[in-house]
Amino acid sequence: SRFPGANRSDANTQTLLTGPVNATSASQFYETLLDNKQYWRQELRAEGMMELKLPSPSTTNGTWLKTQALHSIVRSMITRQNTWEPRYGVCPGFGASNFYGLQDVFTTTATAALEMGAMPYARGVIDYQFKHYIRPDGMVWYVAVELAATARMLTVLAKFHTYSGDDGLLLEHFAKAKALAELLEARRSSSMQFGAEDARYGIPVGGIDAQHDSQSTPLLMNHDEQPLHWYASAAETYRAFTDIGEVWSTIGNRSGRADVIAHGAELLKIAPLLYSDLHVSMNRTVNMSSSGERCWALAAETKQQARGEATFRGYSELLYSGALTAAQADDIYKAASGGTSCGAKRFLTLGSPGIGGTTIATPTAYGFAHALLQHDRVEKFLLHFFAVSAHGYTRGTFTTPESSDVGNRDVAPAQYVSAGVVLVPTYLKWMLCFEEPQTRTLWLGKAVPRDWLVSGEAPLVAENVTTRYGRISFSLRVSAGSSYSVQANVTLPSSFVSKPPAGGIRLRIRAPLAHAGRLSKVTVGGQAWSAFDAAEETIDIAASQLTPALIATGLPEIVASFGATTAAPLRAALLNPDHRVVPTA
Repeated sequence: SRFPGANRSDANTQTLLTGPVNATSASQFYETLLDNKQYWRQELRAEGMMELKLPSPSTTNGTWLKTQALHSIVRSMITRQNTWEPRYGVCPGFGASNFYGLQDVFTTTATAALEMGAMPYARGVIDYQFKHYIRPDGMVWYVAVELAATARMLTVLAKFHTYSGDDGLLLEHFAKAKALAELLEARRSSSMQFGAEDARYGIPVGGIDAQHDSQSTPLLMNHDEQPLHWYASAAETYRAFTDIGEVWSTIGNRSGRADVIAHGAELLKIAPLLYSDLHVSMNRTVNMSSSGERCWALAAETKQQARGEATFRGYSELLYSGALTAAQADDIYKAASGGTSCGAKRFLTLGSPGIGGTTIATPTAYGFAHALLQHDRVEKFLLHFFAVSAHGYTRGTFTTPESSDVGNRDVAPAQYVSAGVVLVPTYLKWMLCFEEPQTRTLWLGKAVPRDWLVSGEAPLVAENVTTRYGRISFSLRVSAGSSYSVQANVTLPSSFVSKPPAGGIRLRIRAPLAHAGRLSKVTVGGQAWSAFDAAEETIDIAASQLTPALIATGLPEIVASFGATTAAPLRAALLNPDHRVVPTA
C-alpha cells in the first residue's frame, strides 16, 4: 500500500502489476515505474534517515550493506497494509490475520526505524500498535502473552521518546503503557508468594513463545502443567522499567503530571529489585557440567521446555536486556555453539541462532548481536552480522525467510517474516553507533570491519545518526602518506553539553591488522590527548569533558597516529581475523 496507485485500479497500476502486454502499454509501464521511483525517493527523504557513505572492499562491502539496509526498511513498509497495519508475513505463509498482533513485528520494526532515523515511520508504527493492539488492561490482542516481548514494547516506547523528544505521543498512550507495566508487575508480584529462598522469587510468571508455548496464558495452558518463571521476562522487564521509568519522570516533570511522575518513580524503584532477584535466582539454578562449564537455566523451575524455539528465544531475550554479565553471555554463547557439555541443544550456526541443525532464524536474533556488542565481542558480532546478511536474506530482493538451512540448500526455507527483515538496518546502526545499556557509554565505530580502514579505501561517513542525546555525525578517513594515521570528525549538537552520555564517548579505530595495537599518539583539535588505549583501540572523551569549546573546535579534528614499535596486546575478541563471512551480490 506504500507505492503510487496501490489502492487504485487505473491502467498504470495494472500495467505495473502485470507488465506491458503490447507496444502501447510499454510506455505506461515505464511511466509508472518512474512514478514509483520518484515516490520512494521523496518518501525516504521525508523520513530523515541517517545518511551513510561506507568503504566497499570486496571482503566486506559497505555499499552492499547500506543498500540492503535501505531496501529492508522499504520491504518492512510495504509489508504493512493500509500504511500502518502490521503483518508478520504474506500469503501464502504468515499473512493470515491471526499473526498480525505478534509483538515481535512491532518491537523489531519500531527499533529498526528508530535506529535508522526514520522517525515518521517509527511514530506511525508505535501509534498504531498502542491504538489497536494494546488493550486498556495492558493485554495484547494476540493469541497469548509473550511476556518478555511485551516488556520490550515499553523499551521501544522509551527509545522513541529519547530519540524524538515527543512528549505528546507518550502522554496520549500513557494509560495503556501504565496498564502494560502493571500487568508485568502483577506477574512479578505473584512470585513473591514463594519466599526469598525460592528460585522463583521475583521472577515474573508467564510464557515467552505464544505460538508454541502452552504456558503463555491460562487460556492456552495445559492444566496439568504450571506456567514457568522465565528469566527472559525478568530481564526484559528490568530494562523496560529502567528506560521507561526515566522517560516518565522526564515527561511528568515537563508536563506537570503528578501521576506520570509517580508511575515513573515506582518503575525505577522496582527495576533494581528485578535485577537483583534475576541474578540471585540464576545463580541458584546454574549447573556445572561434567567438564566444569557453567550451564545457565532458562527458567527458575528445574523442569523446562525443550522446544528449540523457546531455547533460542529465551536466551536471545535475556541477552537483549543488557542485564547479563560478560561471563554469563560468554557461557551462553559457548553452550549455544555446542562448545560445552551442558547438554543444551546447539542452535548457533555461523554465530547466528536457529531452530537446530544448520539453520539460521531471523525474527528473534537481535539479542545475540546486542550482547556481543555490549560485551565487546566484536569478531563474533561481525560473524553473526555477515552470516545473517549473506544467508538470512534472499539475494536481490532482500526477503527474510523465518528460517533457512545454510548447511543444506536443497531444504526449502520457511516463508517470509517481517520481524526478520529489519535485522541488517539495526545491526548496521549498532556497528557504527552503539550505546552500552548499563554504563551508558556511547560508542562510535565499535565494530567497524578492519578492511574499511585500509589505506586507499573511501572514507566512512555517517551523518544524522540517532542517539538519545541528539543527532550526531562522524567520519573516519585514512590519511595519505608513508605513516599510517586516521582522521576522525565527530560532530555533536549542543545538547551533549547539558545532557551528555553518562559513560562518555568512546571512539574506536579498528586499524588493519598490520597496525592493530600500535596507536601511539592522539590529538584533538590540534592538542595532545592522553585518554586513549592502544590495546582497546579507543579514544575516550569523558562526559565532563564535553564542553562547548571541545564540541565546536576539538572533536571535529581528531587525529590518531599509529607507529608504536611494539603493538599492545589486543584481546582475541577484537583481533581474530578468521571470522569472516563475505556478503556477495
